[in-house]
Amino acid sequence: MFVEDVMTIGRRFTLSVGLRFDEVRGISQDVDDLALTGIMALSFDAQGTVAVRGQLYHRKNLSPRTGFNLRFNGSGRTVLRGNWGRFFRTAITGKLSGIRPGQSTVREFLWNATTGAYDTPDSIYTPDTSFGFDPEARAARTDPFSIGLD
Repeated sequence: MFVEDVMTIGRRFTLSVGLRFDEVRGISQDVDDLALTGIMALSFDAQGTVAVRGQLYHRKNLSPRTGFNLRFNGSGRTVLRGNWGRFFRTAITGKLSGIRPGQSTVREFLWNATTGAYDTPDSIYTPDTSFGFDPEARAARTDPFSIGLD
């Protein structure tokens, strides 16, 4: 939701103010547990359901914005402009892909020059134990501003 108001004060000054509200939730819903049944047709059969993890995070962000426009004379040929706003990064679902239900375990192997193969075990990443997400983490934000003379 976004609200904005523009006010003209006198004949040379304009002020714009606004406020944006965002609500973002990361929810893990039930998904089918699929098994590959036909490699050529890439067909899958449901084997059951992978249980949910529920709500992973919930954020409410208020983003104020303001701007101004000042004409130095009646012709408007010289204008001083400026603005500022707060912007929050939205949810990026790829960042959570490692902790979603049904994610398989990932095993990494190192190159073995003796055998000529990647057969030396290195790391094992298990979604339930190797990765996590802090539900209290705040969204990244920026506060850009600009001033210009036209």
